[in-house]
Amino acid sequence: MRRIAKRLFSLLLALSLMLSVIPGVAGALPEEGFRWAQGAYINVVLSMGGGISEEGGVYEWEIVESDGFGPLPDGLSLTPYLGTTETVFQILGTPTTLGAGSVKFHLAPEGELHQSSNYGYDYILNYEIFHEHWLVFNYDDNPAALPAGKVGADYSAQILAESCGTPIVFSHGSGELPPGLSLSNSGLLSGVPTAEGTFTFQVNANVNEAVSAGVSTNEAHIARNSHGFIVTIGPADTTPEKITVTAWKTDENGAPLAGATLRMEGITAAGARKVYSEVSDANGLVTFEVEPGTYTLYEYAAPAGYNATDDSYPLLVWDVGPYIDRGPSWNPDRYQPVTFVNRKIPELNKKDHFAYMAGYPDGTFGAVRNMTRAEAVVMFSRLLNESMALDKDYRSFAAYPDISRDAWYAGPVGFMHQLGVLADYTRGGPAFRPDEPVTRAEFATLAAHFDNLTLTSTNQFTDVASDHWAVKYINSAAAKGWIVGYSDNTFKPEANITRAEVVTLVNRILERTADEAYVIANAAKLPRSYTDVDRSNWAYFTIIEASIGHDYMKQGAGEVWTAVYD
Repeated sequence: MRRIAKRLFSLLLALSLMLSVIPGVAGALPEEGFRWAQGAYINVVLSMGGGISEEGGVYEWEIVESDGFGPLPDGLSLTPYLGTTETVFQILGTPTTLGAGSVKFHLAPEGELHQSSNYGYDYILNYEIFHEHWLVFNYDDNPAALPAGKVGADYSAQILAESCGTPIVFSHGSGELPPGLSLSNSGLLSGVPTAEGTFTFQVNANVNEAVSAGVSTNEAHIARNSHGFIVTIGPADTTPEKITVTAWKTDENGAPLAGATLRMEGITAAGARKVYSEVSDANGLVTFEVEPGTYTLYEYAAPAGYNATDDSYPLLVWDVGPYIDRGPSWNPDRYQPVTFVNRKIPELNKKDHFAYMAGYPDGTFGAVRNMTRAEAVVMFSRLLNESMALDKDYRSFAAYPDISRDAWYAGPVGFMHQLGVLADYTRGGPAFRPDEPVTRAEFATLAAHFDNLTLTSTNQFTDVASDHWAVKYINSAAAKGWIVGYSDNTFKPEANITRAEVVTLVNRILERTADEAYVIANAAKLPRSYTDVDRSNWAYFTIIEASIGHDYMKQGAGEVWTAVYD
């Protein structure tokens, strides 16, 4: 605990003056006189002992104010003491004013104080009232730790002390100050550090009390103290200044959406790969604080009940702010906050178990054949609760250069695009590539848009890297139990998906399970069968569930068929 040792002292001084009783002789107190501290209690006793008059009479005292002699200092008083064997006077009180001077006291036998007498004596008291001198540093520890600093960064720390007067003058004592820093007379340690390390040093402080009081420059009046300090200077801060980038999230009607996750992913100016991830607030605002660099701004996950958009924006973030990257042949435009629009997740029809897959004219199902990208989109368009309006032309929504208006899939692709379920399915656009086989990763991505995205931090499969373009969709589908990998815990994301794998995944999404007992008992009467798929095929019941419409009743996790139809 910081203790201020403020010395309040009472001066008790008794002087016995052994003088010959010679009329008219002036007695002087010691030349140095008395030095009293302002605010301290004073008790000065002057006595004449041994019988100062032959008659043993009593003497009286008074203060003579003339010829340059003044009264006692403010706060002090003279009290005469009368006695038969000695004569005593007492000065007591508490000085209240700084100053210096002399006081003359006159001594005479009782009754003769103001008469002409050979028994009058004069005594002179020289005095000085000064500040009580004390100075302490305001720190518990010695050395005391000052705030740490960093090379190249402005530093400032004020040394704190208290004293009986002002100003306190500080100076550097022993030990090394951190290079680049200096100590001012007012105790401010400041500058720009130029070297790392831990530095221990001494700081001296003093106050010339007499100078403050305007009394004298007597060296004895100076209050002094010193204290140790320690400062640690760390390495230069190499973290670049962050730049603010904002974006907005709304639904298709322009209402703000909270809970959407946007990301800025790219390379900093220093060459480090960075991914910044932020969530929209109640006003739909997303705020990033990013280092300068080159990034892509995109939506990573939509709020519950919505599909994320596949919009993305290449940004150049400089010290002066963010810019849209238009490519090397264009001047970048100053970035203006963009808005990502989400649409609600369309509902799949899980109630009506109609046939959503069919075989080929030759009577085969083609279980190991692949499905094209257009076929996958058209299939899902038929599974929605919301059907395409017969009086609406959706082909204009299919704004892909490789889809003609007269293509059989143009309407369904446009319908699904305006519902927002094709995000990332057409990665690397603008081409749709309708006739290319759909891969397992692409199909998982398409399917994931018909339910809330389940984000996981752990990859489900060993061959799906954390930076794979479809990793969040694959992990989400796996977390829901829609997809399973192979026995070696791989998923083979770039392999083309087979028709048997398609119906397996879709049945799981629709929560459809074939009534195996019914199918076996009524095999000859089923409205559809396939020459290339029999009961020995692992996907037989799954394919039948998808290609034969039926009425059913739920029974636990399965179902009981009550009727079938084409």
